[in-house]
Amino acid sequence: MTKNSCVSLTESTRDKTQTFWPDEPIQVSIISDALALATQWTQDQAQHSLEKLTPREEQVLKMVGDGYSSTQIGLKLGIAGQTVNTHVKNIFRKLKVRTRAQAIFTAYECGLH
Repeated sequence: MTKNSCVSLTESTRDKTQTFWPDEPIQVSIISDALALATQWTQDQAQHSLEKLTPREEQVLKMVGDGYSSTQIGLKLGIAGQTVNTHVKNIFRKLKVRTRAQAIFTAYECGLH
């Protein structure tokens, strides 16, 4: 099953759950399989994105996950806070996220601790 067919199946399943309850085993199985595949695809994409990070970006992301501010990260790494912010922006772009929390969650899901 391709990503597009999985997403399409998942979307159509969501629409239909409003009008019927999937009480037949085959329907439950199809829904379950589609959701599992969508989840796996998302994790695979996140892992691939995480692999695109430079070693410095990984280091910054780990420190963000530990709760450090950009200023604190900069002091610990010997770089300017603005440079840290640039790394964070690059991390967001590569991971396709918009917040530090999303970046941390993605890293955690992919095993970066």
